[in-house]
Amino acid sequence: MSEEQLSHEMILQRFVLWAQQQEDIRVAFVIGSRARNNHPADKWADLDLIFVTTNPYHYILKADWLETFGALWLTYVEKNNVEGIMERRALFAGGVDVDFVPIALKDMQKFAAIDMLPLEDVLLPGVKIVLDKDNFAEIISDAREVLAQHPTLSIPPGNNEFIESIHNFWYHFYWTAKKLCRGELWSAKWCLDVHMKLLLLRMLEWYKRAMHGWDYNTWHNGRYLEEWAGSRVIEELQDAFAHYSTEDMWQALKTTQKLYRWVAKETAQLLSYTYPTRIDEQVSILVTTYQTTNS
Repeated sequence: MSEEQLSHEMILQRFVLWAQQQEDIRVAFVIGSRARNNHPADKWADLDLIFVTTNPYHYILKADWLETFGALWLTYVEKNNVEGIMERRALFAGGVDVDFVPIALKDMQKFAAIDMLPLEDVLLPGVKIVLDKDNFAEIISDAREVLAQHPTLSIPPGNNEFIESIHNFWYHFYWTAKKLCRGELWSAKWCLDVHMKLLLLRMLEWYKRAMHGWDYNTWHNGRYLEEWAGSRVIEELQDAFAHYSTEDMWQALKTTQKLYRWVAKETAQLLSYTYPTRIDEQVSILVTTYQTTNS
């Protein structure tokens, strides 16, 4: 027997009908591409569904409730971007992927009463309320208006934060070189293509917002980077990620170094901060010596 042909819309409809009968579920809303106008959902988009409940741990610890919505292929739990919140990711038959994010009612009430800032990345891009037993719609709408007036992305980094981030990069530039010299390729590649790239991404975000204004949208976690980062960055990134070989990692490390240096110096100038040239030079010379003596 063939499996039922599911869609994200079907899953959402079934969830809403089911949640209406669950006393513990009070509010549910869609976020992400299926709720925003800028970069709306395409055929690859998943469904991001947040629901407010008096018993969030039930939906994290158990998975049988997901079978209410269709044939479930797999599910697992991971941390949400909002601190202290977990989500259950699910893949239904045919590749219908849904992120279910249960939030405790007491936490949502606290956010509403005190500070919606932890939900800034959730609420600002767009929200579509699909279930509202407790009249949260007005609260969420008001919160979005307040957050939109002073989003945290619109705040430039302080000098200390800026310099700390640069020191972080140069330390791990050195650390990656040591791992390459030892032949610890897995550790070196993780640091080069994950940790250092996240530091590069942060600097790219600062650079573009310092250049275009602090309301310039650099999205989240590198999304749509190909649209906002600029042609020079995209071109250099082609050689900044390494194959699993010592030689290629050295090359990608040097490319990442040069790209980061350029972006950080430009950003420092835009922010009227002093770029730590001496640290750059000292660590660069040391790493060049390591590579030369261990090649």
